[in-house]
Amino acid sequence: MSLKDIKDGWYNLVKVMFGGKVPLWIENIAQERYDICLECPHLKTIPGCKIRRCAKCGCGFPAMVWAPQKKCPDNKWKR
Repeated sequence: MSLKDIKDGWYNLVKVMFGGKVPLWIENIAQERYDICLECPHLKTIPGCKIRRCAKCGCGFPAMVWAPQKKCPDNKWKR
C-alpha cells in the first residue's frame, strides 16, 4: 500500500460522497472492487467503528477500492 494509493482512494471517495465527479472508468473499477470486497473473508469491521479494513493488506474500506492503481493482495481484482 503506497501513500499515493491512500491519497487517491480517500480523495476519490470523498469527492463522490460530496457530489463531485470522477472519471467513469474509476467509478466502474470502484463498483466492481466493492462488490468483490464485500464477499471477501479478509474484510473485517474495526470494533467500535464503522470503517472496515482488509485484514490482509490493512487498507481502509471502501476508500481502497477508489484508488485505481491499488492491487488486491489476493489478486481478486481484475485490474
